[in-house]
Amino acid sequence: MEKISLLGISTALVLLFGCAAFEIGSEMQTGRSALLRGDAKLALTHLQRAAQSNPDYLLPLTPLQQGVWTYVGRAHYVLGQLPEARQALEQARSRHEQDSLAKLYLGLTLLRQQREQKAERPLSLTDLQYALKEGVPSRRVAAMARERGVDFVTTKETEKALRTAGADEPLIEQVRKIGVEFAGGAKGSRERGLKEVEIGMRGLHDWLEYVSYNTTYGKYWDPGREIRSQIQASLTMLSGREVDLQKVIAAGEWLGQRIEDEIDFARRDQLRESPLRRGF
Repeated sequence: MEKISLLGISTALVLLFGCAAFEIGSEMQTGRSALLRGDAKLALTHLQRAAQSNPDYLLPLTPLQQGVWTYVGRAHYVLGQLPEARQALEQARSRHEQDSLAKLYLGLTLLRQQREQKAERPLSLTDLQYALKEGVPSRRVAAMARERGVDFVTTKETEKALRTAGADEPLIEQVRKIGVEFAGGAKGSRERGLKEVEIGMRGLHDWLEYVSYNTTYGKYWDPGREIRSQIQASLTMLSGREVDLQKVIAAGEWLGQRIEDEIDFARRDQLRESPLRRGF
């Protein structure tokens, strides 16, 4: 009786874990399908459920590693929710070192954040002087500077100009700190974004090269080398002295979508040539 009970418990546990895995896989597949057809909001609902159930889940459709947090990040990215996208993609990157798409989209997210931050236009010295001369309290000017950033690093001359306009010492200290942090943060975000995009692209290129020459299924992946050719062109662009962020973002987004399409193309072609489908 004891052996039968233990067997029953074991069977129940196997069934329980099997059902849980099936549910996670179903959520992942539904979320991925919604993302590919352009419904990122619906995709996010399903993908977040999968991530909460198993944060280390990997997409089982392909030997190319993609974790559930990569898809969560991509859904946020499409919706323009960049802080949330970055958080999810940082997690994806830390959980699966070989997930090149997590690195690619993390880089794209950082570049878009930097570009949008720049579009909001930080405050100039003239802006601060004007506000002070119009009677805006130093405390309020400091709050504005924290919110928008400033486009200059203070010098003796700029500090003198602010004092002349009516700035008190706490405001001067605040502007001094914000100027350094804003300049360094924008530069750091841009540099890391470009680096992550480059690492992600190289990882995808190297993976395609490896499977093409070392696996039986490699012949189904990028058979015309279109993806690898585009990656090489993008890497050449990234190595230039002046890098156009808009072109980098467009190239990265194209690559992310093209790889996703290739997953389905490769599976389709492999199934068509399988022995069972040929009737052997």
